[in-house]
Amino acid sequence: MTVIKKIEWLAGHVTVDSGQLMVVDPCYVLEGEYEDKQSDYGAICRVIHTSGSGEWVASGEAGTAVGAETNGDGRFPVYIEENSDGAVVAIHIRLIEED
Repeated sequence: MTVIKKIEWLAGHVTVDSGQLMVVDPCYVLEGEYEDKQSDYGAICRVIHTSGSGEWVASGEAGTAVGAETNGDGRFPVYIEENSDGAVVAIHIRLIEED
């Protein structure tokens, strides 16, 4: 049996103020172009393409990383899971800390 090594690391946090969370390709919800340094879309592209992940603040708003109904408001950690080849296989958003 082959064992596949998985690596999980903290990419950032997502802030929830409406009890909801949405994961979406930013080009569907943000205006601007990839090269546009003044647009929110250009800003999130730079975060993703510079470091692979991270937090982004939308024009002075709360941090946005990444839809689901949550168990309330808060700041939740976002983890990236990679396989042994370094390919991203999952994104985990921890909404409740388990005991």
